[in-house]
Amino acid sequence: MADANEAIAPRIGLPKLPVVIWPEPSDTDEQDERNGLHWKTRALIAWAAGRPFAWVDDEIADTDRAWVSAHHPGHALLYRVDPRQGLTDADYTALAEWLHRTRDTPPSEAAREFEPGTTCGCDTVGMAEPRFEILDIVQIGDQPRLAVPGLTGQRGAITQIREHPGPRFRYSVRSLVDDDDEIGGLYSEEDLLPTGERASPALFALPGGFRIREIVQVSATYEDPKVAGRTGVVDGTYTGEGGIGIRIEELDESVIVHPQFLTPTGDRLPAPHAGRAASSTQVSADGQIRGQASYIIVDEISRYL
Repeated sequence: MADANEAIAPRIGLPKLPVVIWPEPSDTDEQDERNGLHWKTRALIAWAAGRPFAWVDDEIADTDRAWVSAHHPGHALLYRVDPRQGLTDADYTALAEWLHRTRDTPPSEAAREFEPGTTCGCDTVGMAEPRFEILDIVQIGDQPRLAVPGLTGQRGAITQIREHPGPRFRYSVRSLVDDDDEIGGLYSEEDLLPTGERASPALFALPGGFRIREIVQVSATYEDPKVAGRTGVVDGTYTGEGGIGIRIEELDESVIVHPQFLTPTGDRLPAPHAGRAASSTQVSADGQIRGQASYIIVDEISRYL
């Protein structure tokens, strides 16, 4: 980080400034990743030592805001920017407004002034926030394009939140019944109605008690010799017959294996960071490829399982 004083500061007219010295990795980092806490959060709070600070980043999540609110007594602005655009004039305006409001105001009051409904010293401003959260149970609305296929009134749980340019949010919704995937798909915010209910993570548990991102070994006696004895990662897919998806990098493919042929290794890959960029192929109703859609994955069910 000290390189910023040599590579960046002179180019934009800044003097040499203090930089955060990041600590060496520790066992706590792995636990934080499982809990969805950013690897920078603890270090920034320790560095601030109760002093006011603003953290501008493209990976800030609600988990970080909650942790800062509970562990930092002073002013703290966690401001998430769009990685596709970087800092804009609107961002600088928001940062300047926060500095002005917090200069002579107690943390809790500044937070309430800056964003109605906030009741802690962590001032949660920045990009627009999604209306729904992971595991929220929603009802499909009555728009004609949803009513015709019989989706209106059906209920499901939010399993992924995507942010598209605008910003606008789209939600992956999954049925609350294992053998009914009729409503599974992506929906715009205006397509969904809140129910005030939450689904249990247990609803999406994998067969055999395995967990997504868990590293497993396939039995040497497995029927497919190409797969037998190999090590793979549980990818989160499963079948109605009880098989689960295993991603095997050596084969560059995922295979379905019944849990009885899998042995846990005791290791698990870390949860993906919220706010990462992604893209997918857009296909029309008649099967024609329309191009690529780029978006930010704000949150997803795999981080909770």
